[in-house]
Amino acid sequence: MVRDETFEEFSKWWLKKYPNATDKDMLITFGVRQRWRENQRFIIKQELIRYGLIDENGKRPGVIYNE
Repeated sequence: MVRDETFEEFSKWWLKKYPNATDKDMLITFGVRQRWRENQRFIIKQELIRYGLIDENGKRPGVIYNE
């Protein structure tokens, strides 16, 4: 799965890579990366549903869950 990074992790990486960039640039890039991760999770879930590995609720068919 696609792992979320915290803003703290991202900002440390960002400041090393782009020391002269503005805070606004950093916030915009962080938002874009978060949206990309959400899209990737959606695509992965759709593929798992297509192949019958999970149902619409994200549960594996035939597995009994204690809720």
